[in-house]
Amino acid sequence: MVRAMRRRFLCLALIAPMALAACGFEPLHGGEGGRRLTADLAGIRIGEIADRSGQELRNALVDRMGSDIPAAVPRRWRMDVAVSETAAGGGVGVRGADVVLPFTLAAQVRLIDIGNGSVAHAFTVTAQASAAVVDNPFGTLQNRRAARTQVSRELADRIVERVALFARAR
Repeated sequence: MVRAMRRRFLCLALIAPMALAACGFEPLHGGEGGRRLTADLAGIRIGEIADRSGQELRNALVDRMGSDIPAAVPRRWRMDVAVSETAAGGGVGVRGADVVLPFTLAAQVRLIDIGNGSVAHAFTVTAQASAAVVDNPFGTLQNRRAARTQVSRELADRIVERVALFARAR
């Protein structure tokens, strides 16, 4: 019984890649196109972003896109990002339970062609997390910081995904 299952799994593992190759499937970051895409992402200069949330977002973008390598790749685009942060004052809670505050970060992103100064692509993305308000003020502060970091990373992932799809289509 176990041998039959292993054979089926092995057969499926051998056939599945061939079936995907036959349909024209190509991973976003795979093959020759993936190397070009990686170079395109590294070739985007990420401008400074205001406020603490912006700093965290910029750091996450640089980590994901490899844009911190100086002069390794010629710069083709500049990414300008404007961030707006919303931490709701009210909260949702039940008697005896922690109050949870929603934390939202929105980014307006513009990719600008360095050669001619025109906007090549513009979009807006948002991400949201929650921070628990606890009895200890330091704990509440730490929860808000953790929520900001989580939202910044999630927003960076969404931005990189959108930019990668844009770069891949060009």
